[in-house]
Amino acid sequence: MLPKSTQVPLSPEVIARRRLLNREANARYWERRRLQEGRGPRLPVLDLPSEDWRPVVGWEGWYEVSSRGWVRRTKGGQGTWRHRRLKAWISNRGYLTVDLWRDGHGRCFSVHRLIAEAFLCPRRGESWVNHLDGDKGNAALANLEWTTPARNSRHAIMAGLTPLPPGCPSDRQARGQRIAQAKLTEDDVRRIRALKGQLSQRELGRQFGVSNTVVRRIHKRQGWKHVS
Repeated sequence: MLPKSTQVPLSPEVIARRRLLNREANARYWERRRLQEGRGPRLPVLDLPSEDWRPVVGWEGWYEVSSRGWVRRTKGGQGTWRHRRLKAWISNRGYLTVDLWRDGHGRCFSVHRLIAEAFLCPRRGESWVNHLDGDKGNAALANLEWTTPARNSRHAIMAGLTPLPPGCPSDRQARGQRIAQAKLTEDDVRRIRALKGQLSQRELGRQFGVSNTVVRRIHKRQGWKHVS
């Protein structure tokens, strides 16, 4: 090994090549660790040729999203670096979620919505993002589409994600307790109406596990109109 005073400085190309080899070796190491722990493979850490990156809407200059479902920083800072990919976590609704920070303030966002807003143009009335394969953990661009709440519900039923109760032929004909997501039965609705004036809407909501708005709509007969 030559003394420091006689060492030849490395060219920028050699330094970049060494850094790339170190990243690849590190990725292979953690891939083996994941397989040994039974967690399965993960997407490559390095950028892929077919991967397209676009700025996050409203966070331009700070974060980007890719067509393969990744989110990364575009601005370095204390404790982080430029192009660092964010680690997503699973929300209580089952969606991939990330925390975006700017000027000391952070907010959490669903990854699939960030990608849809950056790459896809919604049509009028389409405010929901649908996963075509039904997998909430697949936030790749090819698996997303803008849709309406009604079409999103129908897709969930057709994909078997939200099964209908026996005897209900379609979601458009289902109402009241025949809807799979219904929290109340017709008897519950009759009891809520009978207790009007005896208990507050908040107390009724806590007792039956619904919101104050649901109780108010039942009292005004704006909801569950078919229940006499």
